[in-house]
Amino acid sequence: MVANTTLRLVFPQWQGGDNPVYQLGARLSAWLAPQSDAVTVEVPVEAPTDVPLAIEEGILAKFAVLRQNRAAREIVQRRSPERIVTFGGDCSVSLVPFTYLAERYDGDVAVLWIDSHTDLSTSATYPRAHGYPARNMLGLGDPDFAEFASTPIPTDRLAYVGVKPDLLWPGARTELARWGAPLFDPDELSDDFSEIVTWVRSTGASRLLVHFDLDSLDPTRFRSQLFNNPTGELDPAFAGIQTGRLLLTQVVDLLLRVGDVADVVALSVTEHLPWDAENLRQAYARLPILQ
Repeated sequence: MVANTTLRLVFPQWQGGDNPVYQLGARLSAWLAPQSDAVTVEVPVEAPTDVPLAIEEGILAKFAVLRQNRAAREIVQRRSPERIVTFGGDCSVSLVPFTYLAERYDGDVAVLWIDSHTDLSTSATYPRAHGYPARNMLGLGDPDFAEFASTPIPTDRLAYVGVKPDLLWPGARTELARWGAPLFDPDELSDDFSEIVTWVRSTGASRLLVHFDLDSLDPTRFRSQLFNNPTGELDPAFAGIQTGRLLLTQVVDLLLRVGDVADVVALSVTEHLPWDAENLRQAYARLPILQ
């Protein structure tokens, strides 16, 4: 295997959230990132067609999502990186890099999940794979996805930033409390994030895996996300769910702060939906002079 310090994984997976615009979001995120000497590899992802995605064993497009995650795992294992930056795509893109690094570092990792949602659903209550990645990396959930977690991350080494505890359904709050997985209320964060720093230290892990879902951001301040579809139409599956309350500068400051006490070896940036760029792309495609 060829060793590279950092791998940039462009993972334009869209079936897990049933939204083809995630493809553009992943590639645009990678393009916006500063240049570096990191190796960049794009995971092959099946293009959308006119045929609607089908429910397979209780999960929408399960077999496509599995194929793409297995392809990502093969890329990661072949490159053998020490760090992985993943540009997604829907939230399920964090499964492969997080489980790979948990195994590489013999479990010496903790996970900071920056999101408005816990991503701990199961197919019994929700059919889309982007609702499961946190449960799967713990070695729980659907067996075909949970098998990626050869070194499951302990539940008390998972913490959430961005989820409003009082807006979670009671069963989820009970489960997280039983696991010892804290929820840091986005409206009650200290300026220096001391409570999160204290938690990172308390895990005893020297390395940190960070999942950053852009829908954790206030949708009135950051537009390229799920809740700002310019058509004004929101998929009924998302009706009533939490919207983001964090600021982008706040998240950057948080990541710099936790980086002082742990080595951030994974960063996944997910659920980027650049609506205006997608609409412009479609408009360009209709102009004969640009063909």
